[in-house]
Amino acid sequence: MLISAFRSLMRTPLRSLFTLLTIAVGTASLFCMSAMTQLVPESVNQSSRQLLGADLSVQAYLEPTTMGDIRRIVPETERQAVTGAWVTLATVRSELKTSNIILKGVDPDTYPYYGREKFPDIQNLQSDEILLSAQAAGRLQIKAGDTVSLINQQDGSLNAFRVKGLVDGVQESYTDSAFWGTAYLSYSKSIELTRVPSGTVNEVYLQLNDTADTGAIKENIRKQIVGSQAADLEDKKAEVLAGTKGTLLVMQLFSLLAVAIAAVTIFNTMTIVMAGRLRDIAIMKSVGMNKPSIARYFLFEAAFLGFIGTLTGIVIGNLIGYGMSAYIAKMLVLPMEWKLYIPSVVFSFVVGITVALIAAWSPVHSAIQVSPLELLRDSGLVHKQKRLPWKTSVKLFLVICAEMGFYLHETLLAANQDGVVFKWIASFVLSMLILIFLLVFLKLFVFGYGLLYRMLGRLKTVLPMRWFLLLHNLGSDYKRNALLTITLSVGVLFVVASQLFTDNLVNAVQAQMEKQVNGNVIISAAADEEEEMNRVLEGSSGVKHYARGYELKGSFVRLGGTDAAQKFLDATADRKISYLNTTNVTIQGIDPVSSALAYTVQEGRGLTEEDNGKLSAILREDYGRDLGLRLGDRVEVRINSDVVPLKIVGFYESGVIKSEGIRVTENTLKAYGSPTRLNYYVELSARGFQEHLTNLNRSLPASAVAYSLNSSIIDSLQKTLSTQSTFFSAMALFAFLTAILMIGNQVVLSLVQKNRDVAIFKTIGLSTGRLLRSILSENLVLAFLSGIIGSFAGLVFALLALSLFVKGNVDLNLTWCIIGILLSMLTTAAVTLAASLQSLGAKPLHMLRGN
Repeated sequence: MLISAFRSLMRTPLRSLFTLLTIAVGTASLFCMSAMTQLVPESVNQSSRQLLGADLSVQAYLEPTTMGDIRRIVPETERQAVTGAWVTLATVRSELKTSNIILKGVDPDTYPYYGREKFPDIQNLQSDEILLSAQAAGRLQIKAGDTVSLINQQDGSLNAFRVKGLVDGVQESYTDSAFWGTAYLSYSKSIELTRVPSGTVNEVYLQLNDTADTGAIKENIRKQIVGSQAADLEDKKAEVLAGTKGTLLVMQLFSLLAVAIAAVTIFNTMTIVMAGRLRDIAIMKSVGMNKPSIARYFLFEAAFLGFIGTLTGIVIGNLIGYGMSAYIAKMLVLPMEWKLYIPSVVFSFVVGITVALIAAWSPVHSAIQVSPLELLRDSGLVHKQKRLPWKTSVKLFLVICAEMGFYLHETLLAANQDGVVFKWIASFVLSMLILIFLLVFLKLFVFGYGLLYRMLGRLKTVLPMRWFLLLHNLGSDYKRNALLTITLSVGVLFVVASQLFTDNLVNAVQAQMEKQVNGNVIISAAADEEEEMNRVLEGSSGVKHYARGYELKGSFVRLGGTDAAQKFLDATADRKISYLNTTNVTIQGIDPVSSALAYTVQEGRGLTEEDNGKLSAILREDYGRDLGLRLGDRVEVRINSDVVPLKIVGFYESGVIKSEGIRVTENTLKAYGSPTRLNYYVELSARGFQEHLTNLNRSLPASAVAYSLNSSIIDSLQKTLSTQSTFFSAMALFAFLTAILMIGNQVVLSLVQKNRDVAIFKTIGLSTGRLLRSILSENLVLAFLSGIIGSFAGLVFALLALSLFVKGNVDLNLTWCIIGILLSMLTTAAVTLAASLQSLGAKPLHMLRGN
């Protein structure tokens, strides 16, 4: 049987090559994803202590605490050591860039308890030195040894710090730390810069005497510190794993798509194989072989095909795994090293072989049902395909659902805390429902596309004769063409949607922010240099208009009579809202009579001259939406030592990047504090923008920092997206590759099936070039339709995704829609040429003889 199976593969090498490559791509992705679902949890388990930095960590962002309170809550009998940190959002300036950054003040002698090797020479960190995350350093375009400046909230001046080293592979928990990056400095210096009382902390790290039972300590901390979160090693593991499940699930679904395409390819291959082996089946039946024996013979052939393809896929997948694990480790901020998992190898072989058997079952069953007399009399084709018995179909369907459920049970039900057996059963049921939905969905689309191709086929009697062969082939093979169109459309959809979303999100966010702040440049300066700033801006060319506002840091105390910390906690109980992780808020005092405003009112009204000196305020619209605040509600905020009750008179627009949270009149702000910084929102002329910005920077006072939205905030967004977009683009191209391989396989199979037709055409004088043009035209029409459909669907998906981040109209760059169509046509043309040349080069006599 083995020799026979090998000979069958070698009868049509090109057909076997495309089939094996499709299986290899599918099983390679399946193997990699199966291994990753084991590698990620293992890496998390091994590195959880380093990720947490202690036995127990406490985040008190909503209501900061003090080290004295922590020592009282967790007595010495329960802890070995304790250290705290102060974390907040700040502004950093390098020689080339200005940006926001997360500032973290720590005790260099003790922080962290575990994983200190990731913080270069932290124990010798001086008061004028900082450690900078590698992400932030890349964005600021600096390296170790360079100097950066941070704003001192005490007097509004800029303090210089030397970058002692770069920190990589550390994931902080403070809001937006993954976006902005983190600067680590001494605790005493962070307190001085941010103007908070000494001893105040919002992160605490503890080494415990007994790490086995931390439940009572965590519960006590949560009761004593409102809105705090306490996490031990198990909590950290669960948190990190929960953050990886979404990415892993997407990757698994892509791999299942590739396996499904491989199954369709095997089905088509075995259909043609069985059509060419009908006389062999007739002879087998004539000499007394029964149907099960004949079926086993040909199913072994399919299993052998699946085995070779799976083996190739595992070898390829193992090589790809090294690069993939390094990339995912960077994306998930996890220490990870690729290794070969035997269970993943076994599972891949099981899936690869069973998929091959299931895909071949129907063609084999159909072929062995015909009587020997009919087969020996016939020309070698099965005129009527016979379906599998429904019981057999159900059994095969359940096998597929069982394998799919086993594969997805860890990620499909990531939030479920039930046992493994329950997850398997639930995942099996979900897989069954998903497959039923997809099959119905596929049937509808095959019918719709098939109807389109049949209509095109009818045009052969209307259009000139030169179109006859093309339209005849499109109409006669309408089911095959419909399936190929769907497969290729899905590949184009993924490519176009991922690229459209990535390319347009940054531009859309930039346009939205410039509209919201009515400017494209932000300048932050010391308040005592206001006159100098006004003089510079009035005398600078290219400045169209500007608005200014004084700034103070504050915090919410009560919202509509409810404790603010509790309100924030309730709002984030069911969903993660990063900006609500802290009650801190930036309060800006503006001139209500100025015609230039740095905000756009979304609801209610803006501040007017009548509000001058009154306790009227406008809030960022997010607070109204997420906290249920309404016009007329009162909020209490702490400004320095005063608690100030403010009445909400309006809400202003907000975008992806969150800006100031509250705006009041400047007289109101000055009555409760002495602002040390003020912001200018400047609209520079788009023509010669960079030159205007350079000249402006040269003229600014020493305390001022100017940055364009594009070069700071948008640059940060671009760098954050680059890692994610590269990953999803790779997945999209992978899906497209499998679709192209399927098309190549289909071209070969189609030519094998039409061997006699091709021979007759060549015998009557039709040249190879004309036949090739006909085949190319047929597949290019298919690719063109697939490209249009896939690009349009990708455009719709991209618009839906962008609408989640950007409000209002989005000006899309549609270049990738055109690229998607061209990519579909060019790759289809290339693979069609490769698949056709060998078959079309054969002599007609050989074709008619069946050689």
